Amino acid sequence: MNKEKIIYFQYARKSSEGEDRQALSIPAQLRDNAQVINRNNLTIVDTLTDEASASIPFNRAGYTDMIRRIKKGEASGIVVWHVNRLIRNPMEEGEFKWLLQTGVIKSIWTPNREYRSEDNALLFSIEASMATQYTRDLSVNVKRGMRQQYERGEPAGIAPLGYLNTKFPISGTNYTKENPVVLHILRKGFDLMLTGAYTVKEVGTILYQEYGLRSKDGRQISKNALYKLFINPFYYGYFTRNGIMYKGNYKPIITVQEYDQIQHILGKKGKPRYKRLSFPFTGFITCGSCSCAVTATEKLKMTKAGELKSYVFYYCTKRRKGSEHCPEKQYTTKAEMEALIINELSKYEIVPAFKEWATEYYKTYYQAEIDKRNSLAQAELMHEQKLTQELDTLLDLRITNSISEEKFEEKKFEKEQLLIRVTAKRNKYENVHNDWLSIIEDNIEFAIGAVEAFKNGDEKAKKKICNQFGWNWTLKGKKLFIDKQEWLRPIKNMIEIYNYYLRRLEPEKTLIKSDFDPLTEYLSFSMSALCSYVRNHKPNYTQDSG
Repeated sequence: MNKEKIIYFQYARKSSEGEDRQALSIPAQLRDNAQVINRNNLTIVDTLTDEASASIPFNRAGYTDMIRRIKKGEASGIVVWHVNRLIRNPMEEGEFKWLLQTGVIKSIWTPNREYRSEDNALLFSIEASMATQYTRDLSVNVKRGMRQQYERGEPAGIAPLGYLNTKFPISGTNYTKENPVVLHILRKGFDLMLTGAYTVKEVGTILYQEYGLRSKDGRQISKNALYKLFINPFYYGYFTRNGIMYKGNYKPIITVQEYDQIQHILGKKGKPRYKRLSFPFTGFITCGSCSCAVTATEKLKMTKAGELKSYVFYYCTKRRKGSEHCPEKQYTTKAEMEALIINELSKYEIVPAFKEWATEYYKTYYQAEIDKRNSLAQAELMHEQKLTQELDTLLDLRITNSISEEKFEEKKFEKEQLLIRVTAKRNKYENVHNDWLSIIEDNIEFAIGAVEAFKNGDEKAKKKICNQFGWNWTLKGKKLFIDKQEWLRPIKNMIEIYNYYLRRLEPEKTLIKSDFDPLTEYLSFSMSALCSYVRNHKPNYTQDSG
């Protein structure tokens, strides 16, 4: 092949990342390329350059244009300082190697050698793959280095207002330091926000007019920029990178408590974004006078001590037609609402000692039924094992050709269907009594611990307890009316009986242990009612004659 007949593009690339910092500049690359061109008398149709990373596919305008023009036939050769100037990612590497192997690209000249389309492609593939792998390794190493820097508390990038970046020549020795003049002014701004008496815009005006705080172009800092400053965790000593929060090794300007207080204030005064609040007692309580939903609102108030207090009030929405004259004018505070709910829960609270007696009761009085079901389950288990053995025998007969394939499939299907039904029946016997007994235990646990769980629980836990307790909640005249769960009735009866007899006992006595004592007898009636209700109101509790 005559080299003079091949038309060449000259290409050079330089970027600021990783290894490219050590690479020659574009003019230096072109000077080396010129020596190759003159020495080999090459014909150059155009010179293309890029100043962008090659690790990202289709990120270089010059390279993309060169490949497009090569495909059109404007040239079939490239002069480049090094192969790694051409390709650094798998997508472009694959395309480039295909063009070389199919002869679309006939020649590649570097200062060290020429790569031709008819040569063994192994050497070029090795160098191209090394360039691509270097980029991948570089990315991993850079990310590891940045993560270690963050863990040392050293944020990367331009420091926010009030801080400065050091500019030491040795890489890895720079850090973020305070700008004492600006930091002092910003502290004034945070103090103004903490009063709760100023909007973000008003704080910005005060800092500009009275303290001389300005942006880089000498103007007043915009409301949007100042708002972002007030919600930036950087100022209380933390910064976020890639979704992870790191503790900075620089001096914070405010405390975490002050930051949280400002976020509350911004939600009210600054109104920069919609803030969705969650209240545990909305969504299931209605007004007892007009049947509208009961909703809640949060009010913030600054105390004389300088603390921001939150107050939650529940009230009728009055949103239905004709409800504008609803007589419910009073607000119910969060504390009042919780006290009302605790009062209702307390009516069904039983002492922990009762659990032991109740467990002994239903295990004693229902043991015969439990034993019967266990016996039935055991019988079905034996039937299940027999069917499994018969299936194994059937398979052995087919292997030895003792029965035909058609007969084997028929019998196999028949026994498998029977096995499914037997297994389901066994599971039913095993689970049915465990199911309702566990529900009774859960009900008793609820009655024992609901009050304490409500007092100490979070919003979700409190709402869950309310849903377990009953439905059709209405609020009228600061009183709650609830349709309680039916299973709570026998529990309330047991509590009333127990309290009645407890007042007649000696102080050191609690439950009567004698099976013939009136207390035990009356409690047994109520316990039996609870068991009957639970068994008859669950689909799994239906009796099976066996």
